[in-house]
Amino acid sequence: VNIASILTLLAIVIPLNLAIAMNFTDKRLIVAAIATALVSAILYPYFKSYFYKLANKYFFVSLYDEREVLSKINRELGDTLDETELYERMAKIINQAFHASGIAVIVKDSKGRYVIEYSKGIKLAHHKIVRNDNEVISFFNNKTDIFVFEEEQKNNPKKFKDALERMNRHGIKLLIPLKTKNSLSGAIALGEKFAKDVYSKEDLQVLEIIANQSATMVENARLYSELRGFNEILQKKVDAQTKDLQKKNIHLEKLLKMRTEFLDTASHQLRTPISIIQGLSSMLVEGAYNKASAKERKEVFNDIFYGAKSMNHIVDDILQAAECDTSKDFSLKKLITDVSIVDVVEKIVNDFQVLAKKQKVELIFKHPKKFPLVRASEKHLKHIISNLINNAIKYTPSGGKAVIKLSDEKSSKKIKFQVEDTGIGIPKEDLEDIFDKFKRGGNAISMNANGSGLGLFIAKQLVKAHPGGEIGIESKLGKGTKVWFKIHKASSSKNVWI
Repeated sequence: VNIASILTLLAIVIPLNLAIAMNFTDKRLIVAAIATALVSAILYPYFKSYFYKLANKYFFVSLYDEREVLSKINRELGDTLDETELYERMAKIINQAFHASGIAVIVKDSKGRYVIEYSKGIKLAHHKIVRNDNEVISFFNNKTDIFVFEEEQKNNPKKFKDALERMNRHGIKLLIPLKTKNSLSGAIALGEKFAKDVYSKEDLQVLEIIANQSATMVENARLYSELRGFNEILQKKVDAQTKDLQKKNIHLEKLLKMRTEFLDTASHQLRTPISIIQGLSSMLVEGAYNKASAKERKEVFNDIFYGAKSMNHIVDDILQAAECDTSKDFSLKKLITDVSIVDVVEKIVNDFQVLAKKQKVELIFKHPKKFPLVRASEKHLKHIISNLINNAIKYTPSGGKAVIKLSDEKSSKKIKFQVEDTGIGIPKEDLEDIFDKFKRGGNAISMNANGSGLGLFIAKQLVKAHPGGEIGIESKLGKGTKVWFKIHKASSSKNVWI
């Protein structure tokens, strides 16, 4: 019961009731009643402090009922496992009974650290890890008593010097141990009373019982919180694994789709050169060209040769695409050497001249007289250049031309290879994903061109596998296509005279 509040209220109400009872006939009484009410309201804080002090010293039983306090502890702390809620309820019950200026709850976590889980009115930061004080812990491990600041300052000032200094600095007057299974699991820290007097013997007895009853509840709440945290972490891991499985399923679906596309493309593209080789070989076996001229027979042999070469090129593309796909971090770093790109291009251009003449496409190679070496895997560089030149010839109608250029980009320390044709071009809507597997421009079917559908995909993968490699494409429908790539020059090489 708040005695100060009751007395203050009576001081205001009684004079006013008297005035009302007398029908306000005595003006002096009315003025006195109002004045009394105002003075009582002004002096209320002082009355409150005085009666708190008076109640703590002389009216202990009337301030709180021990059984009611302990009943509240059991009832209100026993029906929650939420740490924050439990500490707030505990603090409220203790403050209502003892009117402490501050309270903090310190709990031992799973790592053996003492952590401030609740703090109000005491200069202790929430969730701060408390420095383990071996003397105080030893005190609690050997005794069940409450650590009282005044008593220990008087009886053991040297033994607990550091602990007492910290308690004084933070405004702590009591440390009440929380013990479970004879082990220290934490402590309740209380500040001084509002009335400024010491905690009585009866106070300490009740607080000790409160701590004993609360210790198990605090420990259960801590374990529940850790379990909930573990469940949340576990759920996150399950969610992550589920997402990973979903991604893998999507990836698997893509792989199955790619396999289907590959089988369709491979069977179609391989069938053409095989049919050419098989048909011409059969005619030779049957003697259809026995009486043919040398020129005619040479053309047949050339067709068989280029059919076999085309089939070999398709197989190479398929194997190379598989290597790019199956290697998680596909890289050519270990294969990089200094290479004369001019020599590589000249050889490839010469090899493709026969096909270009057959298609009636002019194949031109332009380069400076002196040109630097490049840092590249020669084998894979040949594959890149062959694919780009092959595409330029295949998709350029008769009478067109394909121009190969090499340029030294001195500002970027790279060289640029470029193939520009006057072919059918690529529709704008197909340019964005033209480097994807099996992707061709929507108009490519008009050229009846054989191939794996992997040429540009492989070219991009191999260029990117070279350190600093870049590749790009520009095209206008019906006007032609320009494909280029850039790779690093050999840093220590000088320009080579060609």
